Amino acid sequence: MIEEILEDPAPIAEDVSEDGLVDIPWTDICGRMKTDARTELFLRLFQERYNLASSIDAFTHVLSFLGDYMVREFDYRQFCISLGDIDEASSDDAVLWTSHLSKHLSSDLVAASSLMLKLAMTIAKAHGLDTADWQDINQACSNAVRTLPACYRLQRALPGAVSTARAWRHMPNGPQESADNSENPWLSEENQKSFEETFNFSWEQVSAITDQDVDVVGVCSGRFTVVEVTEVEGVSLVSLEAVRIDVAPPGFPVKATAAGDVILWEVEAALGRLLAVGFNLEADFYEVQSNTCFISDVRIVTPAWSP
Repeated sequence: MIEEILEDPAPIAEDVSEDGLVDIPWTDICGRMKTDARTELFLRLFQERYNLASSIDAFTHVLSFLGDYMVREFDYRQFCISLGDIDEASSDDAVLWTSHLSKHLSSDLVAASSLMLKLAMTIAKAHGLDTADWQDINQACSNAVRTLPACYRLQRALPGAVSTARAWRHMPNGPQESADNSENPWLSEENQKSFEETFNFSWEQVSAITDQDVDVVGVCSGRFTVVEVTEVEGVSLVSLEAVRIDVAPPGFPVKATAAGDVILWEVEAALGRLLAVGFNLEADFYEVQSNTCFISDVRIVTPAWSP
């Protein structure tokens, strides 16, 4: 696939206006990209999301499409149904859908990244742009082949088992996604078994990790960048550097945090292995006595290149 992307695009029809500026019709660019049903569907989503009118307009939205839309908004289930890869009834079956995800999600996300790279190359060549003029987009699209599947999964899997357990323990109303306290694993063994089945993470490990917890000593909110990930006995210790500080949620002491400060977050290793240095995480961070944090209200997980 990469070899195909690197081939020189065929000439594209150009209209030269009276002032000498070249106008490359967006429809011509799209026609150059459409090679199969999957590509056409990705292009349609791209077009509809940003209401594109020109090739340069499309060029400026490539990074947002990959780093924001494809991470937060992309409805993969509906995408697969529209493509005919799975029917609606099968997508509602947990076992069948999980199997489909494991087989096809990564390759489909890689296909989206490769398409955006090919699209950017085609537009750059059509407009006679030097490599330096679009180096950031080139590098981001190439990097997205590796990072987009990880960010997509993290966006849907976080806060994860450790943070959710701590939220049940320390927050008055439990995790944000909880409807009531009936599923609180700290209240019964039955709930603990349900928790283990949901997160595939043992309650014994949760108890060991949270053994030193007493209260939340501080809370902060904002955008943080991963600077280091260390795995220890099934848990990843993630060092996060503050990039932007937002208003902290109420109910706990505010942790004095400024841009450049580093905090430590604990997450199960199954999710920690998806993280990479440079990833950005926007969420609320609650610090406990062990000087480690759990997270809540995860807004977005993005790769380093995301705008």
